[in-house]
Amino acid sequence: MKQIRKRLTYANVMSSIAVFLILGGATAFAAGQLGKNTVGTKQLKKNSVTSAKIKNGAVTGAKVNLASLGTVPSATNANNASQLGGIPASGYTRNDCGSLTGQIKGFARINNASVSTTTLSTAGVETPYNCSGKSVLARRFSTGKYEVKFTESPVAIALATPLEASGSEVWDVNSTSVNRVGVGDFFIQIWNNPTNTFLSDSFAILTP
Repeated sequence: MKQIRKRLTYANVMSSIAVFLILGGATAFAAGQLGKNTVGTKQLKKNSVTSAKIKNGAVTGAKVNLASLGTVPSATNANNASQLGGIPASGYTRNDCGSLTGQIKGFARINNASVSTTTLSTAGVETPYNCSGKSVLARRFSTGKYEVKFTESPVAIALATPLEASGSEVWDVNSTSVNRVGVGDFFIQIWNNPTNTFLSDSFAILTP
């Protein structure tokens, strides 16, 4: 220690302090004067840039690679909603033959003037709907007697009602009966009460 003290002079101490200040100042100067684009991903440690260190508004849509982003869940719902045309989802009929929810599973208007009299076909079948997505077929095989088939539908119940010409104020007093003869297949008879005979007439059929 005595030897060190002998060598500690005012000049030695001041020169040492000067060197320390110069080196420290140079480092600080270098750190504060980094050139543009001199710091890249190699200089940054993993997870060193956090959201708190990003200036508000610095990241804009133009700087984001949109192809790397997935679909936002709510945006998927909005895209589906745009297909409804302003009608609520409850206003659409779902094709479902299996559920017992009271929804209509089949419907058709059978036009007596154009329905086939030889074989099951779509002739004379107007505004058809079938929960299976398949066709509704019909034929008149005798006076006042018809067959209507909802293709590939499992329905076992059907209701039918006679239809008169639109706007007509005169109509026959008719009644209908419906018998199930197969899977989704029904016989419909139209009976005219005043004449006590079968009568060919247009009718509507519905399957709940």
